[in-house]
Amino acid sequence: MRGFVLPNYPPIALYNVEGEFYCTDDTCTHGAALLTDGELDGQDVICPFHDGSFNVCSGKASSSPCIIPLKTHRIEVVGGKVMVELK
Repeated sequence: MRGFVLPNYPPIALYNVEGEFYCTDDTCTHGAALLTDGELDGQDVICPFHDGSFNVCSGKASSSPCIIPLKTHRIEVVGGKVMVELK
């Protein structure tokens, strides 16, 4: 996983899960932690603050204390480049 800071957007995180790419906001919805400072365990990113987790494929919270899902972003691979649609 890798985090990115882009002008005029909140930080985002890009994940490679078994060759498939996913993108979410990089900030935990439970606390102000960057998820890319945590660990990726299969499809779950584990927050470094409270060990809560989110499924990076769906954005859904997968363990407490996290409850509010992460915002996900559409991914497309074009010519070997990962393109992210930010809204």
